Amino acid sequence: MTRDFENDLLSQASRIKDIRNLVRQEYNSSSHQELRSLVNQTSDYAQDLFTISKDYSDKLDIAETTLSLVTDLTSHIIELETRLASHTPLIDDEQYIHRQLDDLNELDKQLQSIEKSIKELLTQSKQLGNDKLIRISEQLTSRWQQINSEINQRNRSIAQCLETHRSFETLYQQEGHILDNLQQRIETLEPIPTDPNKLRLMAKTVTV
Repeated sequence: MTRDFENDLLSQASRIKDIRNLVRQEYNSSSHQELRSLVNQTSDYAQDLFTISKDYSDKLDIAETTLSLVTDLTSHIIELETRLASHTPLIDDEQYIHRQLDDLNELDKQLQSIEKSIKELLTQSKQLGNDKLIRISEQLTSRWQQINSEINQRNRSIAQCLETHRSFETLYQQEGHILDNLQQRIETLEPIPTDPNKLRLMAKTVTV
């Protein structure tokens, strides 16, 4: 509707210009001063109307974009918060840990993809000067930052958990290898002799 009003004003611009030129050419005597003044005032008034209408129309466009961003971003933020809250505590299972890490990385990609829109929303809200929109924008920004912080914290925890798990796994394999070797050596031992000399020799063999 506002655009139609602007278009109507623009369509009258050439007519106003023609009238203004005609008055200047045909009614240039001092006796027509009042007429020229009236035409000039009308022309200026039309220009002012167009400027005001355009400013108003631009604000409406910004408001429409801002409200659309609020709706979309709120939906995205809620989805990310819900998925993050659904994560269960870490367990000693490397495959499970990797699955959770992959899911966190996917969440992080989605979160970063809306960062630009979050900043745009805050900027446009401030341009409109609407306190309610500014508060909503700041709240969404705060929630975005909280999710970002939580994802980073969980990534650090998972990295530490993986490092600990791999360290224990390496140690477990080393100890298992030692025990296997001992078991094999025990199985190859001869029956215990009654001769003290042979007993001493066998003891040395076991401890070597």
